[in-house]
Amino acid sequence: MKKIISILSLIVLGISGCTNLPMHEHARGSVVALDTPTEAHVCMNSSEVKQGEQLSLFKTVCVTKKTGGKFPTEQTSCDKVSKGFAEVTENSKPHFIKVKAMNDAVLEEGYIVEKQIK
Repeated sequence: MKKIISILSLIVLGISGCTNLPMHEHARGSVVALDTPTEAHVCMNSSEVKQGEQLSLFKTVCVTKKTGGKFPTEQTSCDKVSKGFAEVTENSKPHFIKVKAMNDAVLEEGYIVEKQIK
């Protein structure tokens, strides 16, 4: 019995230790922290963009539709909605860049920035 308790204790300790490991929690291009409503930090490799570069700004909007019938199901579709543009103001950190919204755009956590394809 003591052996089982010891093994279970080690397993629980091992599992709880894993929760403290650093993980990458945000998707590439996600606005993860707001400094002001127009300035934010974005999860993006700084080598991908240059200071002064303009990026497209999007919000992902998802809609779930229920279908009827004998076996009802749900279907979710998501679309990117343009929210304007943001300019890279700082790219000195390896995993984050800083951006500023352009024109009348306002930033929110969860928005996505993407490089413009030309």
